[in-house]
Amino acid sequence: MSPYNCVAVFLTAWRIERLGILDRCYRYMVVHFEEVVQCCSDFGELPLEALQKFLEQKSLNISGERTVWSAIVKWTEFGPHERVHLVPELLKWMNLRTWMRHWWKKFCRTLQ
Repeated sequence: MSPYNCVAVFLTAWRIERLGILDRCYRYMVVHFEEVVQCCSDFGELPLEALQKFLEQKSLNISGERTVWSAIVKWTEFGPHERVHLVPELLKWMNLRTWMRHWWKKFCRTLQ
């Protein structure tokens, strides 16, 4: 399994309800979430319920909230007219306080 094919395997397991394979894909994607978001062209095909399950995962392996934001944007861009209204629901999984603190520090450095 790789960041390039894990979503396809996950979706297949989701559709045919192969729980063992689905669980392995899920664990792989939690550990390699940043790579999956960056590399996987079919990331946007994830069902809303699956994306929410990933985003609510406390052990999601990310370096920062920007990855969560990127995941939300990439998923939304896959079907913007049908999905844009779901963005506020997905944003509740972002730690905006941490993200804004990071952004503010970066902004202040540019002013110096």
